[in-house]
Amino acid sequence: MNFVGFTSGPDQILPSEALFTWHQDGAIKLSTKGQGEFARAQPMSVPSLLERATRRAPERPALAVKRNGEWQKWTYR
Repeated sequence: MNFVGFTSGPDQILPSEALFTWHQDGAIKLSTKGQGEFARAQPMSVPSLLERATRRAPERPALAVKRNGEWQKWTYR
């Protein structure tokens, strides 16, 4: 699909009828069903989600891996 004219950043809504994609730049149709917090949430890209987590909780663990029996952790900072 050609998204010419849709260049206002990662958190935009692109037209699509597909329910899934394997392509990193693919668009999907968002569900309008549901209740509660998730039904009211605005679409957000992964980069924007990470930026928000960094701003809100820079000292919280972002990634953890067990190496040689010990956990190594990295914060969002």
